[in-house]
Amino acid sequence: MRRYIIFGAAALALAACGDKTIATVDLACGDSKIHAKVYANYVNAVIDGKKIRLDRAVSASGARFESTGTELKGAVLWNKGQEWILIPNAKEMPITCNVNYQDCIAPDVVPTPKLP
Repeated sequence: MRRYIIFGAAALALAACGDKTIATVDLACGDSKIHAKVYANYVNAVIDGKKIRLDRAVSASGARFESTGTELKGAVLWNKGQEWILIPNAKEMPITCNVNYQDCIAPDVVPTPKLP
């Protein structure tokens, strides 16, 4: 019960942030270098020098962000707690990332999307 209360409080606090940055992270994912600003419903990232937006996607566990634009289409960044995973595209294997949080409101929590 206590875990649900803590999670609920964190989710409410982050939902109030709107378009405020939740975290700024630098990721080293294999040969890829990523600088990302994480918001509640999307991530603005620079992946190997290419600027892209990854929108919130459905996830059974953690926070999943997917590129739907033409630049790096299908790229996925997935966060669960302190772990970040990069899936460069549907044909490549997931890569676990080394993380450096620069600025963070809640380092252990990326908010869970509201289900319809």
